[in-house]
Amino acid sequence: MTIQDLGSLGELVAAIATVVTLAYLAVQIRANTNAIRSESRGRISAQTQSYSAVIGGNRETASLFTRGLVDLDSLEVDEQTQFAFLFSMLVNQANDSHHEYRLGITDRETFMANGVSVLRLLRAPGGREYWRRHSSDFSPPFQEFIGSELKEGPKD
Repeated sequence: MTIQDLGSLGELVAAIATVVTLAYLAVQIRANTNAIRSESRGRISAQTQSYSAVIGGNRETASLFTRGLVDLDSLEVDEQTQFAFLFSMLVNQANDSHHEYRLGITDRETFMANGVSVLRLLRAPGGREYWRRHSSDFSPPFQEFIGSELKEGPKD
């Protein structure tokens, strides 16, 4: 075997090693992507549970939130502030979820499962007023999404 034959054999081995390495990396990237998606879904679920516990875990807070959804302007100034912070927890979560959906981290099904409940609350009179006052606090793509969904009306 000549040096040229050995060089050709070395190139063949290197090419095979490169293909094997690329295949391994593709499998690892796919596994990592699935892990990130799973983590995102779990985080969204935990945030939803936390939010539900804050609102549902205290009768006064639940009453304030319900009254705010019906008529935000009927609340005292300090209650409006409290309502805004409570509602912001929910809408911020949806904003984050929308961002992850746009990046391809969260699938549409996961995003919309979370988004439907937010949209339902934003369609309430107090939710609409909250959005009118605070929509600029959120990312422009999320503002556009919510704006178009609120114009279209409920889909359920």
